[in-house]
Amino acid sequence: MWTRWLKLTLAITASCVVAVWLARIYSSGYAEMRSLDQQIEKINSDNAKLEQKQRGLEHRKHMLETDPLTIEIEARNRLKYTKKGETIYVVENWPI
Repeated sequence: MWTRWLKLTLAITASCVVAVWLARIYSSGYAEMRSLDQQIEKINSDNAKLEQKQRGLEHRKHMLETDPLTIEIEARNRLKYTKKGETIYVVENWPI
């Protein structure tokens, strides 16, 4: 009788230990997996933003290489170029 009771107690104890061990492994693995999923989502979002920015920069580069009006506007803004006969007025202390 005691042998049977001892075997049953050992079996239940071993089952509980295994169950707790599996639960700890599963829960820590799940938390790590969720964290990695969130990192992947952020990286994908960042990549999409960078790809959109890259497309915009490629378009701007193309326009600066091929469109005379874009080149003129850039020269006027950056280099303060003027056309012959134009007069530039600089207004200082303009009320805002």
